[in-house]
Amino acid sequence: MKVFLKIIGLLVAVGIVAAGFVGHNVHQTITEVLTVPANEASTEFVRFRIDPGMTRNQIIEELASLGLIANAARVNEADRNQRIGNRLGIGYFLGWEALDWSRVQAGEYELSPSLSLSEMVQMFVNGDIASARHRITIREGERMTGIANDFAPVAGLSAEELLATWDDPEFVRPFIDEFWFLTDEILNEELFHPFEGYFRPLTYEFMEEFYTVEDITRTLLNETNREFDAIRQDIETSGYTVQELLAFAAIIQWEAANTEEMNDIAGVFYNRLRDGWRLQSDVGAQYIAEERQVHVTFDMIGVQSGFNTYMIYGLPIGAVSSPSMPAILAALNPTAHGYFFFIGDLFQCIDGKTHFFTNYPDHLAFQQRYLQPGYDAGHAVCPPTP
Repeated sequence: MKVFLKIIGLLVAVGIVAAGFVGHNVHQTITEVLTVPANEASTEFVRFRIDPGMTRNQIIEELASLGLIANAARVNEADRNQRIGNRLGIGYFLGWEALDWSRVQAGEYELSPSLSLSEMVQMFVNGDIASARHRITIREGERMTGIANDFAPVAGLSAEELLATWDDPEFVRPFIDEFWFLTDEILNEELFHPFEGYFRPLTYEFMEEFYTVEDITRTLLNETNREFDAIRQDIETSGYTVQELLAFAAIIQWEAANTEEMNDIAGVFYNRLRDGWRLQSDVGAQYIAEERQVHVTFDMIGVQSGFNTYMIYGLPIGAVSSPSMPAILAALNPTAHGYFFFIGDLFQCIDGKTHFFTNYPDHLAFQQRYLQPGYDAGHAVCPPTP
């Protein structure tokens, strides 16, 4: 019995020594993988993107392909051994440093081969994403001319060169084939800009110094695709094409003083469309004249154009700006009411809100009392309070 116990003790001791030896080697390997950079002397920085849903192995493989770590297989082996050790309860004893991949955040990072894997993963966990070289906001109701001016530096072009590219039918056609919401309607020669209305109001970030116009355009249209996919069924059952819907929404966007008014204003235009009236919105005349002013002139509304709703019946041939999503939803969901006219209290003589009317005499009386004096004077003039 004593001999048996001695043998058992010897085997245990050997096992402990072997485990300690293996544990030491594993610990040394893991420490090296975690702390030794691929190239400590490197001064190069690389943009590294983690997309939502990327796995640990995908991240490691991508880091290796970019030369940011020396060996993906060795990292995977070290990471696997670390997790086994942690499950056996010896991770802390060996002093293994945990890489918490479960907390890695998606984003674009600026990394260097001079960084250790531990430092990189800590950046991923902290969300230390790279600063965008370009951060550009498309505003609600912004026109293509303004958008081209804002995005020109990203393309390394002048605003005129960028707009000319966006207006070129040969450039536009491949995108019609790529995105479901673009059709040959945008190639109408009477349109000022094919993509008018299709670039969504949002803040866009670009990490690199320059991008091709194709890449910029695809980035913008991918966002449009994301937003429109969410309401695609509503669009397809609305009776409008996407081009018509954006044309409608852009008018609503410019006519409304605030989001709360949009559905009511959409209801006025819906009533006019239903009954075969002209829309008679100032927006199209202002777009043609390339200026937005408080009061349009007779010369402005007399221009023959598919955008001039004083001259045409139905919706204009295209959008006059990039409408917001609330404006698009208002076009899809107009308020049911009996109004055919509206006018804003532009000079704040009453409440600053839009006022609605069922008939033209009431609409005209409001205009002559509260707006015409200001139009004539060129500044706010309100009638005396009765």
